[in-house]
Amino acid sequence: MADHSLTDQAKKKDPAVEVQNLTVGYEHQSILEHLNFKIPCRQIAAVVGGSGCGKSTLLKHLVGLYEPMEGKILIDGENFSQASEKEKQRIWRKIGIAYQGGALLRSLTVYENTALPLEECRRIPENEIHDRVMQQLALVQLDSFASYYP
Repeated sequence: MADHSLTDQAKKKDPAVEVQNLTVGYEHQSILEHLNFKIPCRQIAAVVGGSGCGKSTLLKHLVGLYEPMEGKILIDGENFSQASEKEKQRIWRKIGIAYQGGALLRSLTVYENTALPLEECRRIPENEIHDRVMQQLALVQLDSFASYYP
């Protein structure tokens, strides 16, 4: 039993999602090349960027709707990008997807929608939440629309 608990403890240290040298696209056209990133367990991550930059393409590959052109996608340390259909079915049970249309609350402003996960899932002071939200909105050139509704 000690071996199983050590394995479980080691897995908890692994990132929930790890992308290694990932290139994605359609047919022979690459859209994003050589991506490397990790999303730690129990962390919230967002994919943001301008229209047409590859956000949806990346997400479709991360959840296994398309096969990567090159690289690896690891989910809880398992190589999802090279898993069999049976293995993918098991791994898919660990993945949740919130689509954009259902992810924004129309009664909240762009700022409030962006701040919501930080307010709900973390114990972060309000002034720090404000700074983080405005910084993220500025990165995608939406800071001047913070008070707008979706």
